[in-house]
Amino acid sequence: MNGGNNQFNAKPAFAGAGFMPSEATQTGGDHSFSPAKALKNLHNTEFRGVEDKIKECRQKVIDLQSTMKQPRQPMSSVEEKKELTIRLEK
Repeated sequence: MNGGNNQFNAKPAFAGAGFMPSEATQTGGDHSFSPAKALKNLHNTEFRGVEDKIKECRQKVIDLQSTMKQPRQPMSSVEEKKELTIRLEK
């Protein structure tokens, strides 16, 4: 066989066959992508104003509950309270 040499040489096996090493194995290249920056951007876009939305939703629940204490309130008030409570739980 190969004169007693049992080591596999990958270079000829993958030469010219369209083999491209993964980005993780390449050196040089563009290092502008930062997972920390990507996470910060996601946080800024997805969670901006969440605290204000929660406060607003809680206040609506409080207002609705005080309205529901009065007699003869429509059932839509109960449904609205359920929806607001579900939104708060998310």
